[in-house]
Parts: sequence; C-alpha cells; structure tokens
Amino acid sequence: MKAGLVQRARTILMAADGAPNSRIAEAVGVSVPTVLAWRGRYQERGMVGLEDEGRSGGPREIDRMKIIAATLTPPPASLALTLAKSQAKDNFKHAALRPSLSRPRIPRSRWCSNPTLPTWRA
Repeated sequence: MKAGLVQRARTILMAADGAPNSRIAEAVGVSVPTVLAWRGRYQERGMVGLEDEGRSGGPREIDRMKIIAATLTPPPASLALTLAKSQAKDNFKHAALRPSLSRPRIPRSRWCSNPTLPTWRA
C-alpha cells in the first residue's frame, strides 16, 4: 500500500472514532483543511475517493539519460583553464581590496623579542 493512502485511511478511521479534526491533523501530520478535504472525498466517493487523483498538466518531458550524460561529461579543457585563471584573478582582487579578510602580518620583531626564549632561538 502507498503511504499516502494509508495516511488518508487513518484519517477516516480516526474520524469514524469521533476524534476532532485538529487532533486527526496533528496525529496524521497534515493540516485541518487537508483532513476536511479527505473526509469530504470519502463521503462523496467512498474508498475510491481516497486514491491519488491525476495531476494537472501534461506529462513530464525530461530525458533522465540526457541529464545523467550531461552531468558525467567533463567540461572542455579550454573552458576549465579559463575559469581557473579568471577565478584566481578574482580571488586576488578581492583579497587586495579587503585586507581585513587576509591573514594579519605579525612583525618578526614582536615574536622574536620574547625574553624567556633562549638566545639561540631568538
């Protein structure tokens, strides 16, 4: 059985037991308007009303094999090289424009002037 059909059947069984719509919605994991819609469909058409209805619009025209082939095909070598060069240039520009994001430079004199270090390490 499909999960959606089981969910709808639980809704109808809980309603038959006298549970309020808000409690049914919470227990089944749907909204109150959805519970009301399923109850209405069951009253009108019985168990057939709980089955999935057809979706609107035409059928999908997606060729999954074309998508998989396009995903697995590597980009042309000329394009990959161009992207790498342009990305490197952009990264360099951004680092130059925002020095606060780059690593701060610590003067050598500051870390070498520690008096607790032996002289051969200074």
